[in-house]
Amino acid sequence: MFFDLLPESLAVAGQQGWSTRVVLAIVIGAFIFFYLIERFLVLHVHADDCDVESHRHLGRLSAIGLIAHSTLDGVAIGAASLVNWQTALIGRRAIIVHETPATV
Repeated sequence: MFFDLLPESLAVAGQQGWSTRVVLAIVIGAFIFFYLIERFLVLHVHADDCDVESHRHLGRLSAIGLIAHSTLDGVAIGAASLVNWQTALIGRRAIIVHETPATV
């Protein structure tokens, strides 16, 4: 789905005065950032008697991640609403479908 939306988003960004290189640099930078965060900060689960200090901060890190994720969902809905109400409806449905597996 990401690659289906990328050409259209580049076209819209071009109409708004954004350079294609800048948009793609942001996309690639964000992908690398989230990959590195996931690779190096996501910790594996231990038994309750784990004595590794960094693992005790997992709850705080999870809360921060959830806040950031929810904020990005809100930004996506807001940006879709700026296009038109149909796009906003599609965006909201996509976020609902995206979040459903996390609640099951």
